[in-house]
Amino acid sequence: MTLAKSSMEIAAEYLELAEDTSLWEPIAAEHARTIAAVLEIVEAAELLDRHPVVQRSIRLRNPYVDPMNAIQVALLRHYRGGDVEVEPLLLRSIAGIAAALRNTG
Repeated sequence: MTLAKSSMEIAAEYLELAEDTSLWEPIAAEHARTIAAVLEIVEAAELLDRHPVVQRSIRLRNPYVDPMNAIQVALLRHYRGGDVEVEPLLLRSIAGIAAALRNTG
């Protein structure tokens, strides 16, 4: 389920905040290998094929969570740039994304 919720496109947006991007290639490669291994083990074409309700829920939810991540990246840029006034918004974005993904963080 966590792999189905993950998005390398969103991860790339967060990576723009880091000074050192050297870990991107190994992380992206490991992500792809992990998905391939899971699909092979469960003998499925797509993640969560055996759980269509969960699969559909994640597919419907992700388009709404993606903009929240983009907003959070922008807030992090402002906060790291010294704008402490965005801290309450940043904390709300953390809670909002966790709630949307049904994770605590």
